[in-house]
Amino acid sequence: MTIKFRNRLNIGFICFSIFIFLVSISFFIHSLIAGNYTLPDFTAGSSSQSFFLRYRIYYVFASIIFLMLYTIATSFYLWLGFEKTQSSEVVFILLFLASFIFDSARLLIPFYYTKGPYSTFIFTLGNFIILSRILAPLSLLSLNVFTTEDERQNVERNLLMILVCATIFAVYIPLNTGTVYKNFAISYSFDKTIFITQITINILTIFIMFLRQFNAKSSQILTFGYAMISFGYIILFNTWNLLTLTAGIILTTTGTILYLGSLHKGYMFDM
Repeated sequence: MTIKFRNRLNIGFICFSIFIFLVSISFFIHSLIAGNYTLPDFTAGSSSQSFFLRYRIYYVFASIIFLMLYTIATSFYLWLGFEKTQSSEVVFILLFLASFIFDSARLLIPFYYTKGPYSTFIFTLGNFIILSRILAPLSLLSLNVFTTEDERQNVERNLLMILVCATIFAVYIPLNTGTVYKNFAISYSFDKTIFITQITINILTIFIMFLRQFNAKSSQILTFGYAMISFGYIILFNTWNLLTLTAGIILTTTGTILYLGSLHKGYMFDM
């Protein structure tokens, strides 16, 4: 993939993410003003009465909106900071950010679920949510597997392969739209297996990155940043109280600054 094409892809992604954000927020505001919002039974309060652990619906909304704004801000930085570099990591980071766009489908669940929990629209939103859960860890894994010197010439192939595999799983994993979790995610089969797989992929990838940086006698800031991002997004995917919202935002934001800052310095040093 040439630098010119990658930059165009980045600009296109920025425009698309802004468009999705504006459309989602428009639906969100319109539904609130029109009074279409009804709190379904699945958002019943948590058993905990602690200020930090108590369930509040606006914490879920805040986590989704933050991820959308995070996507726009990070894609802007990738465009400006890596515009003239040969970084193939940018493509897979954009794929990781794309998982947050698919995850934004959760924002619409409370407004349309009560109109028909078994409608095609709700099923489609559920497929998007599953896709985000599969795409995020695969994208982060690709940052270590498909960015070596041998794989830099196969970026388009690897990108397409990840998208196709994630989409197939997202379409064929059975949904149970009769059950919705507190974070507005539609219930789906193998949810615990997918969650455990996410954690396993993150831990193994962090360990591999640590060994790679250690053998190269390089700074582990890249590893620490990657680790923060890896667990920060999982926390935000499953946020419904103040503690997890705060922890997820801090981990994801700090990790992104450390990871992209270290990656940028590495490419500037090579240049």
